[in-house]
Amino acid sequence: MKIKTIIAAFALMLSCSLSAQTQQWFSKGDVSVRAGWSISPVAMAGDFADDREQLPFGLNYIYRDYHKDIKSTGNFNLAVDYTFNEWITVSLYASYAGFSRDMYSGVSGERRCTEKGFAICAVPHLRFTYYGTELLRAYGTLGVGYIYYNGFPGSNAAVAIQFNPAGIEFGRKFFGYAELGFGTIYMGINAGIGYRF
Repeated sequence: MKIKTIIAAFALMLSCSLSAQTQQWFSKGDVSVRAGWSISPVAMAGDFADDREQLPFGLNYIYRDYHKDIKSTGNFNLAVDYTFNEWITVSLYASYAGFSRDMYSGVSGERRCTEKGFAICAVPHLRFTYYGTELLRAYGTLGVGYIYYNGFPGSNAAVAIQFNPAGIEFGRKFFGYAELGFGTIYMGINAGIGYRF
């Protein structure tokens, strides 16, 4: 069901994009770079992190070590964009997020250590511009790529999917941007600055 919803939204973005009336704000072959930050989905850290086997009953379960909240640096990201035409831009997106958690003794309650981990990803994005002028652009993106996680008890790799139905970019050479999205990389808002060459 979730995949069908994403495909339907993607098709709607494409149809809106192709029918959009935009002014000549771009040049074919324009390249821009962006740097941003977003809140990492803590659920992702939890999914990767806690794969230790625990017995449901007995002393091993009662006195096992435990951890409190998982902390994150947030998601630092860089992107390079290449403009094909007024509607379509291709982006290569890379990001890094760090995670940590304090481990406590199940017997004494004292802090034993801090475990650390990180997640890196590379996700190509296809961007559709709904509306564009020299100062303001509205768009949506869809990306599929790869994420690698290392830390806590082990490492893992997975397919990364990111869907950002609403994004806004404002400025000329130097610009700011904000995107609302959901997926493997972040849930919520990703914002930052960029430069168009």
